[in-house]
Amino acid sequence: MAKPKRKNLLDSINSAKTDPVENTAPVVTESTPEAVVKQNPTSQTAAKSKKPPSRMNTKAITGHFDPSVSKQLKMLAVTQDSSIQELLREAINDLFTKHGKNPIA
Repeated sequence: MAKPKRKNLLDSINSAKTDPVENTAPVVTESTPEAVVKQNPTSQTAAKSKKPPSRMNTKAITGHFDPSVSKQLKMLAVTQDSSIQELLREAINDLFTKHGKNPIA
C-alpha cells in the first residue's frame, strides 16, 4: 500500500492563498481565551510573545562559530558547574570592562 503524498511547503502556501476556509480568522466569543486576553492588556503581551517570564525584557545575542567552540564552551560549563548563559555573561562583562564600559550583562 503506497503512502499518501505529503504536501510540500509550496503546495501549502498556495492552498492557503486560494482556500478561503483555511484563511478565515477564528471567531472570538466571550468564552474563548482570546477574549480574556483582550480584556486584560497586561497579559496580552505575554500571551502574544509566548516567552517564559525569565526571558521577558531580554534580547537574544547570537553568533556563528566553529562547532569546536560550542563543544568547548559546553565542557567548560560542566567543569565550572555553571551554565553557558553565565559563562557568556561573564565574558561579555569582561569585554565591557576591557573597553571602559559598565559591566551590565
